[in-house]
Amino acid sequence: MAASGRLAISGCELLTISAATSAAAFEACPAAAAFPVSGHRMPILTVSAAPAGGTAAAPSAPRIAVTAPARRQPSSMVFSPSPGRSSGRCLRPQVVSPEVDGASQVGVERGCASATRSDKLAKLDHAKAVNNMLYDVTVLSIRPGGTPKSLPLLNEWITGNKGRGELLACWYTDIGALNRVLLIRGYADETSLGADRAALAPREDRFGVGDALTAVETDTYVSFPFIEPIKGGSYGPVYEVRTYLLKPGGLAGTMEAWRKAAPERMKLSRVTAAMYSITGPTPRFMHIWPYASLEERQRIRKEAVEKKIWPPPGGPDRLLAQQTDIYLPAQFSPLK
Repeated sequence: MAASGRLAISGCELLTISAATSAAAFEACPAAAAFPVSGHRMPILTVSAAPAGGTAAAPSAPRIAVTAPARRQPSSMVFSPSPGRSSGRCLRPQVVSPEVDGASQVGVERGCASATRSDKLAKLDHAKAVNNMLYDVTVLSIRPGGTPKSLPLLNEWITGNKGRGELLACWYTDIGALNRVLLIRGYADETSLGADRAALAPREDRFGVGDALTAVETDTYVSFPFIEPIKGGSYGPVYEVRTYLLKPGGLAGTMEAWRKAAPERMKLSRVTAAMYSITGPTPRFMHIWPYASLEERQRIRKEAVEKKIWPPPGGPDRLLAQQTDIYLPAQFSPLK
């Protein structure tokens, strides 16, 4: 095992490592699974594995085959290949297939079919979707009793400060940690997201709600690559937002479990988002489920458990903490 650089954000060293599975490689440096890259063409990182029942070969550098150039972005992870190989590129590793020709592959492909209002459950194929979006998830803490007055002011501020990202959701808590407003914006690349945050940071009129604003939490999330991108539409009005803190190294196994179990679960109801954080406490995992009512939520969750299709196997073993909040959409929210 040889270190070949250090990640400025996480402090982890980049490792040249041979492992039986890609999940084991992520255990060596969990942050390697948590860095985004913009654009749609992605390199593939292939980590050699020992054949079943055989003896693992001596450690060697991973084979990095660049199938198409990825845009270079600041603050992205760069894999430094061995001498004589292609130069490193910014990439976001994603578990695509656990075993392909005796190797574990990490990467994503180009292309994704967007969900629309007319898409019914039978047409949603989350197992084949490819999602390269970055999501800015911002939580505004509002003084008790101030949310009804703050939402119209927030709407005016958003209208006048559209920025580079796309507003996808503005919700307020109904059950859980109260007096909170959740904003989700979608970005195609890190540069645009960073520019919006840099422009917002020094402003005194942040979000336009005045002294009703008591705190702001902002994090960047990357979608599981096989989950449809977030799109506006009327799918609620009840949105359950579940945020989990994972054990170190627990992200790769969580993603793989979701990849296998999600298709059956989506036959009962759609998922709005399944994504992991690359800022703040990591690894964190957020998944968002829309329901027509609290009664529908209870019915569907009960059915999923009874049919033994959800939650994915092994999930609790990877968790350190869980939080669930119920949000309702603001009148101007694209996701209602």
